[in-house]
Amino acid sequence: MPVPNGDNEKDIVEQLRALGYLRNPLETFFVGNISRKTSIFKTNIFVGLKVGLVGGLVLGLLIGSGAAILDRSLLHPFSQYLTLVGMLSIAYAIIACTLGLVGAVILTIVASIRKKVIPRVRLASIRAGMLGSVVTFIYLTLQWQRLKVLAGIEEFFSPANLVALVVTLGIALVIGKMVSLAVLAILCRLQGISLEEHAHPARTYTIASVLGAAVLGFFVILAATAPQTQAVPAAEYARMETGTRVVLIGLDGATHQALTQMLDKMPTLRRLAETGTLARLDKTHNRVPASVWTSIATGVTPEVHKIHKVSRYRIRGLTSSLEIDRSYAGFDEAINNILPFFGLAEEILATTSVKAIWNIAEEKDLRAGVTNWWLSSPTEEVNGFLIGDEAYYAGCADSGMKNGDVYPESLIQALAGLTLRPEDLQAEALPTISSHQQAWRLAYAADESNLRYALKALNEAAQLPELFAVSFSGLDVLEHKIAQTQAPSLSNLRLINDYYVHLDSIVARIEQRFRDQKETVFVIVAEPGLREADNDLNGFVLLSGGVCNVSSDTRAKLEAATIYGVAPTALYLLGLPKSEEMTGNVLLKAIAPSFRSLYKPRVVKSLGRKDTPSPVLDYEQQQERLDRLREMGYL
Repeated sequence: MPVPNGDNEKDIVEQLRALGYLRNPLETFFVGNISRKTSIFKTNIFVGLKVGLVGGLVLGLLIGSGAAILDRSLLHPFSQYLTLVGMLSIAYAIIACTLGLVGAVILTIVASIRKKVIPRVRLASIRAGMLGSVVTFIYLTLQWQRLKVLAGIEEFFSPANLVALVVTLGIALVIGKMVSLAVLAILCRLQGISLEEHAHPARTYTIASVLGAAVLGFFVILAATAPQTQAVPAAEYARMETGTRVVLIGLDGATHQALTQMLDKMPTLRRLAETGTLARLDKTHNRVPASVWTSIATGVTPEVHKIHKVSRYRIRGLTSSLEIDRSYAGFDEAINNILPFFGLAEEILATTSVKAIWNIAEEKDLRAGVTNWWLSSPTEEVNGFLIGDEAYYAGCADSGMKNGDVYPESLIQALAGLTLRPEDLQAEALPTISSHQQAWRLAYAADESNLRYALKALNEAAQLPELFAVSFSGLDVLEHKIAQTQAPSLSNLRLINDYYVHLDSIVARIEQRFRDQKETVFVIVAEPGLREADNDLNGFVLLSGGVCNVSSDTRAKLEAATIYGVAPTALYLLGLPKSEEMTGNVLLKAIAPSFRSLYKPRVVKSLGRKDTPSPVLDYEQQQERLDRLREMGYL
C-alpha cells in the first residue's frame, strides 16, 4: 500500500485508518493531520509536543494518585488531591513536551543526514512503541518503589502493589502506543517511505480504553487499600533504672582527622578520650547538616525521618509537602524546579514526625534539656527545656526572643541579656588573622551565646535533666565562610585549629557543670558536614565518664561506628530500648562490662510517632531563615 505521490492528506489518513489506527479521537489527535505540505521539522515538532502533552498528563495523574494512595492526608480535603494531580500533570507535561521537542530536533537532524528508506514502516513503529512501553514501565516501577519508601510500605503482596502493577502496565501500553503512532506519523511524512502492503489487524484495545481503565484503577486503589501512613503503635515497655545521666554534645564541622592531630592542644577532650573511647565514624551518604543531625537525634535514616535537606518545596494548595529527595528523575524536577519556576510551589523548612531521643525520654518521665539542635525551632513542649536553633538569631534582633524560640516561655526572661552579638566581641576574643575576623565573629558569638543559654537553663532548672543535648555549629559556619572567600591556605588552617582549641574550652565549661554528677556519661559526636573538598573526612564519637570510663586494658576499639548508633546508645544508658526502625546499634564496646552484665539492650517494634506534628514557622519567618542559611552556604 504505497504512499500517494500527491499532496492529498486524506489519502494518508485513509491508509492509516486501514492499518487499524485513527479509531478514536485521541489517535486522530496524534497522527490524523499529517500533511505533506508541512515541513519535516514542523511535523516532528507537532508530534513531539502532542505526545509530550498527553504523556505528561498521564504521568502526573499516575504519580499524583500514587502519592495520595500512600499518604491519605493528601485526600483530605479531596480538593487537595485534585490540586496535587493538577500541579504534577502541568509539571510533567512541561518536562515531557521538552523531551518531545528534543527528540523532534534529533529525528529531524537524523532524517536530513540519513536518507535511507525504511521499507517496513509499521514494524519500525511497533518496535519503537515496545521500547517506549518497556522504558515507561521501568520508570514508573521505580517511581512507585520510591513512593512506597516514602510511605514506609514493606509488604510485597499487598492490594496496593497488585493494582499498581496492573495500572502501571496499562499506562506503559498507553505511552508505548503513543510512541508507536508518533514514529509512524513521522515516517509517513518522509518521502520515499512505503507503508506495509497488508493492513494491520483491528486492535482489541485503544488508547482511550486503556487510559480509562487505568484511571478507574486509581480509584480502585484509593477505595480498597487501607491507609499506610499510620505508624506502628508505640510498644509498651518499662524503663530500667540505670541511674545514668547522658550529656550529648554535637560539634558540627569537626573531623576525626583534625581532632587526633589537635589533641595535644585540647586538654579536656584529650582527658575524656584517655578515660573513655574515641571512635571514627563511618562516612554517611547524605552529609547535609539538617539531615545528619536529625539522624543523630533519632537514630533513623533520612528515608525514615524524611529530612534530606534543610528545606523542601510544598505545592501551593497542599497543607503538607511531598517528602522527596533527588533520587529519581522527573519527580524531583517537577516539585523542586518546574513548579517553583512558575510560582506553583513554595520553599519551606523541613520537619519530621519521628521522635527524637528527648521525646522518647519524656514519655518515661525523664527530664530533658536541649539547646541549639538543628531544626528545633519553633520549639515543642518537652519535660524540661528546649532552646531552639533560631533562639540566638531572635536574641540578636531588636524584638528579642519570643514564644516558639524557647520552651518554656518563662525561660525567655532568664535568657534575656545573654546574647553576644558579633559586633560586641572584644579585641582579645578575635584572631590575629584579620581577613577572617568577621567570620570568626559570627561563629564565636553564636557558640558562646548558645553555651550561655544552656548553662543558664541548667542553673534555672529545679533538677538537672537526665538527658542534656547541645550542639555547636560555629566551626562549620567558619569553614563555610572561609571556603566562600578563598582557597585553603596555611593561615586558614591555623584559624581552624584555633577554633578547635576554643571548642575544647566550651566542652570544659559543660563538663564543669556536671562534674559533681558521678554517673554522667559524655557523648561527644562530630560530623564534617558539607564541603566542596575533603570528602574523605570522617566524623567521630567520644564516650567518656560514668559507666563509659573504662581502663586502657579493657577498652576495645569501636569498629563500624555510625551516626545511627548515637541515639540507641543514649537510650540504652537511660534504660530505654531502641526501635527496629533505628539502623544503628548500641555502642556496647564503649561501656563498662559491669553495666552491660546488669542491663541488656532491648529492641521494640516501634517507638511510635509524635502525637502532634512539629510546630511550623510562618512563611515570612521561614524565608528569613532560608535566606540566612543560603548566605552561610547551607543552601
